[in-house]
Formats: sequence, structure tokens, C-alpha cells
Amino acid sequence: MLKTLDTEPFCSYRTGLLRQAPRIARIRENQNYYTYGDVGLAVGNAYFRSRIGLNYVAQRDHVFVVVYASVKNQGLSREHANPHNFRLATPDGMTVSHHTATYSFDKHFDAVDLSQGQHTAGWLAFHVPKADTYTLYYDSFFASASKTIAPEYED
Repeated sequence: MLKTLDTEPFCSYRTGLLRQAPRIARIRENQNYYTYGDVGLAVGNAYFRSRIGLNYVAQRDHVFVVVYASVKNQGLSREHANPHNFRLATPDGMTVSHHTATYSFDKHFDAVDLSQGQHTAGWLAFHVPKADTYTLYYDSFFASASKTIAPEYED
């Protein structure tokens, strides 16, 4: 009887992960495509990290979600793409702006003006509680977009 009690929670957790695997795979596949609207948002890669360089270590029960985000101006007016336009939301609704660790990446997302058809991309870091999926928001003065992402392990 004790053996059954010991393995039951693990089996339930494992079964839950197996049920979510197709959903996570679809999210990861979709995150590479631009969203529709005046601004297109796409994510090339998304990773979990416990630390970034030597200076940034994730707090207890938190991780860094590192995202390679791309913004494309699909509208008629000029778009000012800026790392401050991004927020990351957890499934329970907690929302954070990019972390200062973003600027430790060689190819971090940098502010730039985009004419119609132009795009820019770069790395962003967010310090959040660990979850399977997140929603990346891009909000500027003229346009907004969002994309569900499912980070993978890199460390």
C-alpha cells in the first residue's frame, strides 16, 4: 500500500505532462511565425536560465526566461520598436517588464524606428516564476501584439 501512495503523485504529474506535450509542441511551432496586425511579433527561441553571466542569478522559485523576439512593421506608419514595449505574463496573470540582464547579451533587443516592411530582433530577459507557458506582449503607441511561448531548457 505504501508503494502505491509513493508512486501515485508522480504518475499523476507525469500523466499531466504527457497530456500537455502536444499543446507545448504546437506553441513552440507557432511562436516562430509573425502575428497579424500592424506589428508582427515572432519568437525565434525561448529558454529557461537559472543565471545570466556572473551577475544575474534567479531568485528562489524563479527563472530567467530568455527570448529572441522579432518585431516587424506590417502597418503604414513608422513603428518605434523598443525593449520597453515588451512584457511577459505568467499563466496566473503576473506581468513583468524586461530585466536589466537583457543588456548583458551581445545581440539584445535595441530601440529602432521601423518603416513599413522592416523588422528588428534581439534577446530579452524576464525574471519570472517558473511555468510551462507565458504570454509575451508587445505594446507601442500605435500597435500591439501578443504571442504564447513555451521556453525550453538551455542550461
